[in-house]
Formats: sequence, C-alpha cells, structure tokens
Amino acid sequence: MTPMVVMSGGGIKGAAAAGRYAKDHDLVLLHVNYGQVSAPREISALESLAPTFPRAKVLRIALPHFIQLQRSPTETTAQPGSRARPLTGGTEPASGVSPAVLRGLMPMVLSVGVQGALRVGSPTVAIGLMRSCDATHLGLPGLESATDQRREFLHAFNIMLETALRPRAPVRLEAPLMDLSYAEVIQLAVRFRVPLEKTWTCDGLGTQACGECDACKARSQAFAAAALVDPAATTVAAAQAKGPGVVATSRSPGTPR
Repeated sequence: MTPMVVMSGGGIKGAAAAGRYAKDHDLVLLHVNYGQVSAPREISALESLAPTFPRAKVLRIALPHFIQLQRSPTETTAQPGSRARPLTGGTEPASGVSPAVLRGLMPMVLSVGVQGALRVGSPTVAIGLMRSCDATHLGLPGLESATDQRREFLHAFNIMLETALRPRAPVRLEAPLMDLSYAEVIQLAVRFRVPLEKTWTCDGLGTQACGECDACKARSQAFAAAALVDPAATTVAAAQAKGPGVVATSRSPGTPR
C-alpha cells in the first residue's frame, strides 16, 4: 500500500486523521518535538495509538533550535544537558515552549512533515487541521476570530511544494478535517474506533491531564458538544476511586494536536 504521513501529537485530531487513511495506506505517524513541555506525553500517547492502525509506524523528529529561537535576546542560554522541570501532577508549572507563543510554527512543522514524506515515499502529508481552535497552530495566536485564511494557507503551501519539488517528487498537503468542528472530529474518531482514552491533549506533563489548560478545556467542551463522555476522564476517575497510588492503565488522558 502507498505510505501516508500523518502529522500527530498523540491527540484526537491526529488520531482521527489517521483513522481516515488507515484502511488504504501504510501510515507513518510523525511527531515533531519543538520543545513543548508535553512532548514526552504526546510521544507516549502516539506509541500507544499506533497499534490501532494496521501497519502504522511512528516517526519522531526533534527541533531543539525552537527553544533557542523563542528565548529573549537577553536571556541566558541554558547550560548543556539542562532540562525543563517536569510537571508532577498535571498542575505544576514547567518551563518550555508553548505553541501559543510560536508564530510561524506550522510552516516549520509542515516542512518537517514533507521531509518525512520524501523519506518514506509518501505523496501526501495529512494534518488534523479542523474548523475551530487552529489560529494558534497556524502561527497566528490571538486571531481566532479573524478572517478564516486556512484554505489560502494550504493552497499557498501546496503551490510552494509544487514549485520546490518539481518534477521528481511531488508531495501535497491535505487537511481532511478542515470543515469539521472539534465535536465532529471526536464523533469521527469514534466512528473509526479510535481508542480516545489513549489520546493526550493536555499542555502539561503530569500522570493525568490537568483539566485547566486551554487544551484540556477545549477537549472537555468538545466532548460535551458531541454529547459524549470523555473515556480518558472516566479512566482517570476509575483509577482514583481505587485509592492513592493507582494510575490509569492507559496513562494517557488526553493537545488539540
């Protein structure tokens, strides 16, 4: 089968996009670590999700230079080997890069996806871009209510690829979820039998989702709008009911990624 690169951060959107293509393609689930605090949890979730899709493989790419680029010019450079302080329970603040402050993040991440596609011979890079809550991930934080320019962005990106890669290795970007709301994406993931309890949506690094970050709140609202119960939340609640020291077996509640 033809390979298909699907950009995924271990969240619901990437999993739904993977489900869309799983039947007809050998999936390559590509995760990009640009210094976000939640990266280890995203990777863990993605590796848990991969067996859901036949023949799926996980490809991990790190972009450590993003942390350096986002520092203030006067900020002292971190010492070699230093690491961001992890969250201990999903609520403690930690240092790291948030997508909310990364203007232009999406073009960089998609360029990595294109390189991954060229590496595995995939003619397409799929991204779980949906109808709402995506201004930040396009590198336009604070412009969620502005004119929707996602189609122009995708069209321009594909023109760039057609120009840069012609004539030998055409690669195109697809966004199969672009006309769907977050709630509709969740319903689609259920239709594709995606184990949503294994997805990770929190911006933190705790053993369970914090429930307070924007990503967690958006997920909760979307499940409510879809008239569904978040299986990750019920998994955590069941573990807590058994007493202290018991951790949910999935260990991955759920970034709009």
